Amino acid sequence: MNRCLVTLARLLNRPELLDPVRRNLEMTQYLVRANGEIVTEASRRQDQYRIAMLDRYYHAYRHMALHDDSSVFSGLVQFIEETSGHKALAGNLAYFLEDAALLRELPAPVSPVDDFEKSFPHSGMVRIRRGQMDATILDHSDRILTFQKGSAALQGLRLASAFFGKGQFVADSLTHENGAYVLRQSLSGPYYQPLPPEHLPGDGDWAKMPRHLRPTSEVQTLITTITVREANGRVTVHFDVSGTSGVPLAIELAFRKGGKLSGVRSLEDQPDCWLLDDGSGAYQVGDDIVEFGPGKSDHRWTQLRGALPKLDADSVYVTGYTPFEMELGIR
Repeated sequence: MNRCLVTLARLLNRPELLDPVRRNLEMTQYLVRANGEIVTEASRRQDQYRIAMLDRYYHAYRHMALHDDSSVFSGLVQFIEETSGHKALAGNLAYFLEDAALLRELPAPVSPVDDFEKSFPHSGMVRIRRGQMDATILDHSDRILTFQKGSAALQGLRLASAFFGKGQFVADSLTHENGAYVLRQSLSGPYYQPLPPEHLPGDGDWAKMPRHLRPTSEVQTLITTITVREANGRVTVHFDVSGTSGVPLAIELAFRKGGKLSGVRSLEDQPDCWLLDDGSGAYQVGDDIVEFGPGKSDHRWTQLRGALPKLDADSVYVTGYTPFEMELGIR
């Protein structure tokens, strides 16, 4: 869309069409990771959670750097060239052939912002960068958090419980309280009693005996509060799950495939699954390392009734029963 608007603004001499491009590029600088990847977690399209690089923004950033005489946009052009390479940028050749102005010397660049904490309430997302460390907190998503150090990526932190077949944690709300981000979910589940005699159809047809006509009793609840706090590049996630007792739950740390895990125990009968029994674990890609812990493994059930399917990742699990309270550190 940026490239279309830039082209239309130039050909039709309508500079006002550059306003949404400018706003988009200003926002996008806060969605960039240290290795040149761009955050896709908040997308509502088919590219959600997919690995994408910033090179698709190269033409727009270069045009706007020249148009606005912007050192910030110029720095992002330089960053894209350094992280993407000539091959990835070759698709922009046509724009340079058509518009020679793109070849002009760029303004003196400034380094892209890499130390910030910024909330995007309309997208249900909080972004945190501390140099190589990158974290995204998500509202109304089964992924509570993503975390990345260079190329070592925790693609999703999730929580699920075996609560009436609907225990996948998806936050009802995300609030900022006392310097931390708090996600909450409240679930209830009743037991259904027999259909009253006056509603019995007499022919045994289940379609004529809807659940809403059956009285309920022993209504159960599950209240989950997750508090995420960041300090000096370390993220702590505090879990507090209360209500019905004895419900098994599992925390999933889903790491991008291709790295090396240590400090964890393989579940040989469950492919790409590990338990963190206690202490700390680590995930390494090259020189980039993500450390996490402490662990807990009160049971070995990882695929709980009502939970979403396991992510396509190397998944490490921390398990327990309600009432459940613990704090998980990631750095």
